[in-house]
Amino acid sequence: MCTNFRPSEKRIIYERFKVEAPDRDESQEVYPARLAPIIRLKPGGKPDELECVAANFGLMTPWSKEQQDFRKYNNARTETVGDKNTYKHAWHNRQLGLALMSCFYEPRYTPDGKTSNRWRIERVDKQDFAVAAIWEHRWFEPQPEFSFSLLTINADKHELMGQFHQPDDEKRSLVVVPADQYLEWLKADTEVARSFFSLSPMADFTSYEAPAPRRKSKGEKNLDLF
Repeated sequence: MCTNFRPSEKRIIYERFKVEAPDRDESQEVYPARLAPIIRLKPGGKPDELECVAANFGLMTPWSKEQQDFRKYNNARTETVGDKNTYKHAWHNRQLGLALMSCFYEPRYTPDGKTSNRWRIERVDKQDFAVAAIWEHRWFEPQPEFSFSLLTINADKHELMGQFHQPDDEKRSLVVVPADQYLEWLKADTEVARSFFSLSPMADFTSYEAPAPRRKSKGEKNLDLF
């Protein structure tokens, strides 16, 4: 489903959550196996104290050893998150997080399914928004300590999210957490957490074509040195 998004800037994360985010190149989008800032309750901290950590986009279980073990685990289906071996430890241990972003990207196909263009999905009011996530951590160098997956929900009947991916594929959407319910989500048990699994109102979001930046060739990169 979502394999590409643009995390919020460090200043916006601070304005929204009053925590410092790790430094990163804010011009870069995030893809699986790259680091992104996520918000979680601070273990051992004061009640409701939050922290922002850099986490690998793609959940890494304690037994993950190779990159291919986690690159494909960037999304967790809400219907099975408590059952799948990869996700159930984080879910049942209430390791809930938030990924704050300005937008995410999805492929929109022609009716015959042969070609697609990348589309950007963002709020109509251009405000950043937080998406429900689960996180893990482990001690395994040199991989990042923290990792996360974004939770997804069926969107077959959603007017906006139903437009993306192959015509015959199931449509999925990220789970957007309302701004006034961030703490409720982060502190939720599994039963309460499931009450957040709903689609965002169509009127809140919009989309438009947004081709991916062209990658520079090796020759172009060398020219940048002079």
